[in-house]
Parts: sequence; structure tokens; C-alpha cells
Amino acid sequence: MGGGGGDSQPDVITVNGTAAPDVINITASSGAVNVSGLVPSLHITHADPPNDSLIVNGLGGADKFNVGSGVTSLITVVTNQN
Repeated sequence: MGGGGGDSQPDVITVNGTAAPDVINITASSGAVNVSGLVPSLHITHADPPNDSLIVNGLGGADKFNVGSGVTSLITVVTNQN
């Protein structure tokens, strides 16, 4: 996601982990959302908080999801262990 600002339309970003145990970090920094711990990492800018969603699927293993302070004010986050 990028561009110049929110478009008031729902957008969904889906990130999939691996079959191994993953440690996935979702952080907020300067109005952007960063997803690290997977390859490639992800940098989301200009999310539209009431409309946009980030879905993170662990896909196996004993995954750990760390959702940092301020993330959910920028984008809706859904984590799935499966």
C-alpha cells in the first residue's frame, strides 16, 4: 500500500508465514506499519484505518505475533495461528 493517502475503499493485505515457527513483528513508526520477521519485510504507508486490514497467517509451527503500540490505530490487524 502506498500512494498519497487513503482512498476510502477497503483494502486487504495478506501476509503468510512459513510452516516453521515464526516470530512476526508488526510495528508502527511515523504513521506507517512495518511487518518484520518474514521475508520479505513489509512497509505499509497511507493506510485508511476504518477501511484497511492487515491479515497475518502463521501457517504452522508455534508462531508468535507481536503487535506494537499504535498499530491498530493505523490499520485493522487480524492474526491467524493456522
